[in-house]
Amino acid sequence: MAKKTSAGPSSCYELILTGPEDLVHGYLTGLMIGAGVDGLLVHGPEEEIEGPGFGEKLKQALHVHGHENQVVVDNVTRGLVKKHAKTMFAETGLELASDRRVRKARFDFHFKAYAPRYGQEIKALLKSVRRGVTVSSLEVHENVDPSAAGVEAYTSVHDYEIKGSGTAHGRFDRVLEARRAMDTHPLIEVSELELDLA
Repeated sequence: MAKKTSAGPSSCYELILTGPEDLVHGYLTGLMIGAGVDGLLVHGPEEEIEGPGFGEKLKQALHVHGHENQVVVDNVTRGLVKKHAKTMFAETGLELASDRRVRKARFDFHFKAYAPRYGQEIKALLKSVRRGVTVSSLEVHENVDPSAAGVEAYTSVHDYEIKGSGTAHGRFDRVLEARRAMDTHPLIEVSELELDLA
């Protein structure tokens, strides 16, 4: 489940909850529905958000603290989780292990295509990035070579080629939206979503 209000959350937080993944999903969804909150709830692994560091991964591998579930929520949902943290632990065994504000998010992308229509699609996607997201280090190289027209697609010479790369960064919910849009295009490759945490 990944919901968001139309205006977007004023602040986002990364929460780490220790316990079974399906229980975390169910508990948070039920908590939000029960409170009538239509907020942001993003499960880290589902959205390919960069997870815990090496130390935390080692603990998970050794079963030191059980499974740690990364979610990103809005400030209202965070308030609900913190308010009910003791009850949550007593009733379900889920524990709030970490609570950090997300200052911003970022991901890298690169692309290569050999047909003008794909080039137009990619350029349109880059232009459609919403306010709150900055695209930096953007490099786009487009080459048209009419003398190569009719050459088979698997050769090294093409009549059209576009390639490029860049980094998108900014407000978490808008960067997530941009990453989702780029990830749906078959010729754009995106990196994991990295969080800048306070």
